[in-house]
Amino acid sequence: MYCYCINNFRIPYLDPRTARTAFKIRTSMVDIRVNFPNKYENLLCTRCKNHDETLSHIVKCYTGSDIEEIENVYSDVNKDIQHITKKVIIALEARDDSL
Repeated sequence: MYCYCINNFRIPYLDPRTARTAFKIRTSMVDIRVNFPNKYENLLCTRCKNHDETLSHIVKCYTGSDIEEIENVYSDVNKDIQHITKKVIIALEARDDSL
């Protein structure tokens, strides 16, 4: 566990995978359709095809749980960051497995 700091985005004492995921969320670099609209033909979720593929939507669509507290990823509270990134990692892995 260590402090991961890039461009004033301080992520305190998280394991490397969690810190990288939190950094990607904070900088909108998670590989989802809404973040990279020029990369994809449409922005619809690949699973339900009803909603745009936003981070909160894929977490809800692939895990069934809400991630309303997504703004907490900007906090310095490890518990909040770990909770959010865990949901995101699970949803992204489920999405990648289904592709």
